[in-house]
Amino acid sequence: MEYLKLLGILIIVVGFVLKWDTTAVVVIAAIVTGLFSGMDFIKLLEVIGKSFVENRMVSLFFLTLPMIGLVESHGLRDYAVNAIKKLKKLTAGKILNIYLLNHRILFLVFLFFLYVLDLYHIFYYDLFHLIQ
Repeated sequence: MEYLKLLGILIIVVGFVLKWDTTAVVVIAAIVTGLFSGMDFIKLLEVIGKSFVENRMVSLFFLTLPMIGLVESHGLRDYAVNAIKKLKKLTAGKILNIYLLNHRILFLVFLFFLYVLDLYHIFYYDLFHLIQ
């Protein structure tokens, strides 16, 4: 009877060999293992929910999954293939020039924000000392 607890491992192995949906296989294996271990269904859902909330990366995966499906259904893959075909025409020099241009622009934006924050700090620092 103790071997039934290991049925979840068999489900994972069979699911991965048959290339089923990874997330569904793992969740089904967890449910089967929990039920054969003697947990009631409510307690099992509490444990799965608690581990889901504590592990933020899994939560982010489940939150972004519907958005990825929606974008792919509207032709993201076709757009990506066309963009890669256009990128194949670029030479190494053009790619380097684009990179350096982006680097310089972002550096200027960074310096501008440092300048603005410094003015903000100086203004409020002087204003604070004038009040005292």
